[in-house]
Amino acid sequence: CTPVAALRCLFPAGYYSCVFLLLSGVNHALCAMPGINGWYNKQIALNSNPIRWLEYAFSASVMHVMILQLSGATQVHLLYAVFGLTMTTMTHGWLMERSNMRALPTYVLEGPSDVPQPEESDTLGSGGGKTSTGRPPVDWTPFLLGFIPHIYVWTIIACYFFRAIANRSPPAFVYVIFFIELFIDLSFAVNMMLQYVQVPGWRGYGATEFWYIVLSLTAKQLLAWINYGGTKALAP
Repeated sequence: CTPVAALRCLFPAGYYSCVFLLLSGVNHALCAMPGINGWYNKQIALNSNPIRWLEYAFSASVMHVMILQLSGATQVHLLYAVFGLTMTTMTHGWLMERSNMRALPTYVLEGPSDVPQPEESDTLGSGGGKTSTGRPPVDWTPFLLGFIPHIYVWTIIACYFFRAIANRSPPAFVYVIFFIELFIDLSFAVNMMLQYVQVPGWRGYGATEFWYIVLSLTAKQLLAWINYGGTKALAP
């Protein structure tokens, strides 16, 4: 038999802006708190930031659900699946860092709340870090496997987006959000790739962390205001 669709609830897409901005704010506030900041700096010294990936697991999932809903998807199970697939992608990002902690230059802390300092001067790049031989090669497996759920997510989003274009022209802000979100997703992947290739300017985990922060805050602020302004303009 064919399932019969039924309206269960209404959820204005403008609320998504508040959700992922709040998640990002909580992330950065926690990392700056006394006690947690020392642990955060220790993780940076070890070439990892699990708090970031925990936040991304939820905030990126919310953003993908947002663009999918703006493209016309209303089935709760589909939105739930896209949320889970995006969370899986972010989990692979954390696994990439955890699997390659020893593959990058290492750092030392002079105190529990100090900023990580390089053990040796890295003359090959601007980020600092130890260039000792004997570091294991980078394992790209988590990075590559993370693209599998990510491609599925964007295939679903693209199908709904272009179907909406074929049936009726969606509001202009939906076009902007779709392509900005796609570009942002690729930017995070490129940032991670440059980190492990050790391109000058990305040598040392601190340099990569800086770009993650810039990308995250810029992207979320931009998407939040475009979504909020666009949905508010459509409100009766």
